[in-house]
Amino acid sequence: MEQKEPSPREPFTEDELPLLRTIEDPFWRTFVLLGENFGFRVSDVARLEWTSFSRPRKILVWTDKHDRRIELPASREVLDHIRTLPKEDPSMSSPSKLR
Repeated sequence: MEQKEPSPREPFTEDELPLLRTIEDPFWRTFVLLGENFGFRVSDVARLEWTSFSRPRKILVWTDKHDRRIELPASREVLDHIRTLPKEDPSMSSPSKLR
């Protein structure tokens, strides 16, 4: 039996990225910004909590890919967007929107 080699994945093309940047819904905009700026997977963003932004100009996230917590510098664009989100729940994303 021949083993299948993983193929390189490019989730979005350079032509698609400008279209994604126009998304206005705050929920989906969060996924786009964090995916584009940090390469986070949807599952990484879905697990974020407000405490992930408790350090000045940093984001803390537990990643699926590396199975560990990492701390990254957060851009002004990301931080400004995060400040606009409603803080009604300890988690940042609403699981009902992912269904």
